[in-house]
Amino acid sequence: LGHQLHVYDCNRQEIGVIHQKLLTLLPAFEIEVGGMIKGGIQKQFTLFRPKYEIDYNGWRVEGDFLGWDYDVYNGCSSIIHISKQLLSWGDTYAIDINDPADELDGLMLVIAIDAANCTQGAS
Repeated sequence: LGHQLHVYDCNRQEIGVIHQKLLTLLPAFEIEVGGMIKGGIQKQFTLFRPKYEIDYNGWRVEGDFLGWDYDVYNGCSSIIHISKQLLSWGDTYAIDINDPADELDGLMLVIAIDAANCTQGAS
């Protein structure tokens, strides 16, 4: 039940899963990496701009979620920048990650935020 997004490596080994939490008023997702739940994201009620409660790696996210232009911070340092690419076929995003060790966790967070945005009218 609920949406699940599976992420695989180039050898077709599952490396992560985004699970939709059920029985919540607003979209909420758990992020699993390497078979372990690492945290989650829940959309918060706002009238104009999307806002999320994020409990993942101690990171915080700031920026324009609706316009897909935001940064992920670890403490005071920006570690990931996400932006939507205009004039491209389909939804295309640029994800700039400072440390290669954060690549998988960053990708999983971006997918979870996209899933929360896409399910805002769904149950």
